[in-house]
Amino acid sequence: MTTRRQTLALLGLTAAIYPHVTRAQATKIPHVGYLLIFGNPQGGTPFVECAQSMGIDLPLKALVWEDAQGQVWLGYNDLAFLAQRHGVAQCPAVSALSKALSGLAEATIGR
Repeated sequence: MTTRRQTLALLGLTAAIYPHVTRAQATKIPHVGYLLIFGNPQGGTPFVECAQSMGIDLPLKALVWEDAQGQVWLGYNDLAFLAQRHGVAQCPAVSALSKALSGLAEATIGR
C-alpha cells in the first residue's frame, strides 16, 4: 500500500506532516487534525518570481481534520486567493498550479 507521503514523493513534492492531533491530546481538544506541508521548487519559484512576498505562503499547506460527526475534511488556500493576497492576481503560475493542487486534492479524497 502506498502512503500519502510516498504519493507526494512520486509527484516530485517534498512533504511534511505536523500532527496537531498528537499535540492536542494533552489538552483534551477534540477533532483537531494534521497539517500537511508540501511543495517543490519548480512549482513555487514561479510564484516567488511574481511576488517575493509569496514566500511566506510557501511551501503550500493543507489541513485534514475530522468534525464531531466523524466527517473528514481537507482544506487549503486557493492559489488564486494567495496570488490576489500578494497583489499578483494575474501571475501566470496561478492557473496551472491551481489545477495541479485541485487534482492532488481530488486524488487524495478519492481514495
